[in-house]
Amino acid sequence: MSNKANYIGVKQIQAEPMNLFDYRALKGAPTGEAHKSQEGYLVHYSPEYSSWSPKEVFEKAYLQIKDPTRITEDDVKSFIKEVNVYTKEVFGKPSTHVEVLLLNGYIITEQSTSVDPVNYSMEIGEEICMERIYTKIWDLLGFTLATARFGIK
Repeated sequence: MSNKANYIGVKQIQAEPMNLFDYRALKGAPTGEAHKSQEGYLVHYSPEYSSWSPKEVFEKAYLQIKDPTRITEDDVKSFIKEVNVYTKEVFGKPSTHVEVLLLNGYIITEQSTSVDPVNYSMEIGEEICMERIYTKIWDLLGFTLATARFGIK
């Protein structure tokens, strides 16, 4: 029987772009010309521990943020990959629907309508929905940052 278990984790790190050649030279390891074309990052997990990560692996796992102590409006906006806005009739009234695809594939949806269809505005509905979506993303990224900084337990 295997002792394997599944884990999830979030950590805050510092990193700098560095190809494998330069990383190996920094560590005193043998280098070769092929290492120069292998893009990646020197990852600092703590003052005592650093390692190298290939660019594709690193960029899939980490999101660059502006300030290591808080989430900014730019962080929230840059986490949105795609926005879809449309009008749909709900119970005989026009309603604005906004779907947002985040960088991690998660989808957030919001809708807004007016009391009287005469007052309906898709633009105003979109503004209302996007404000709500920004708040949700801010909460999600804030939770993620708190977990990364202070751990799970």
